[in-house]
Amino acid sequence: MKTKRENKLNSYVKMILIMCGGGVIGAFLGAGIFMLQDGIDEPFPPVVEWLGNQVDVILWIFVVISLILSLICYRNAEHYIRQMDVEDDSLMEILDCGYERWSSFGVAGSNVIVCLAMVFFAFGFPVEDEETAKRLLGAIVPFLLTVIVCTMYQVAAVRQMRRKDPSKKGDAADLHFEKEWLESCDEAEQMVIYKASYKTVVLMKTILMVLLVIAMLGQLSFGTGMMAVVLLAFTNIIMLTTYSIYSVKLQKMKYEG
Repeated sequence: MKTKRENKLNSYVKMILIMCGGGVIGAFLGAGIFMLQDGIDEPFPPVVEWLGNQVDVILWIFVVISLILSLICYRNAEHYIRQMDVEDDSLMEILDCGYERWSSFGVAGSNVIVCLAMVFFAFGFPVEDEETAKRLLGAIVPFLLTVIVCTMYQVAAVRQMRRKDPSKKGDAADLHFEKEWLESCDEAEQMVIYKASYKTVVLMKTILMVLLVIAMLGQLSFGTGMMAVVLLAFTNIIMLTTYSIYSVKLQKMKYEG
């Protein structure tokens, strides 16, 4: 049976091997991308140029998608709420799961649409001449409409959930909405939120490191700029630092309580 010291040593060895393996893979990827740079670099400018020329059309498509998504998710969630006036616990559980599925899908989908709309809107920059300026001005309207539709849906979804469960508190337009909402949840709901948040932090830590490596390779091979590298690094630092600070604070509250 392994001792605690041996297990600790094995953990260090595994971590060193993983880091060395990652370094070797990164070196091979960087060398391969550098050697293929001339062949890879050509297709990107036409794609970026095409997206810049079609940014207004793409954003109008996002307006339509956001409207359809909002209506479908809201109406389907409402359909389940209207059937919840039953005494059968098993049926109530099925209805509640159906409502949660559509509500969560709608909120997550609206957030994704806003993020994608911001990405595609950025393809309209920089403004180099009068034509691109007009195209960008034409893209502002559908971009703002997309944001407004998604925001209105999220406010409506929160109000819909409060109708379903009057014990829930908080207004989606309020700056302290998340805090009020969490405090109004019961212990089981709070545990679900805590576990989901922890899994998100663990996943995002890995994703941010992978994206940071990709951004570094892009800067080394294609000169894509340091902005992405700096932003990804600071995002990871802020996330991990915030997690550590609140972890220490909550641990202290645990002992004081």
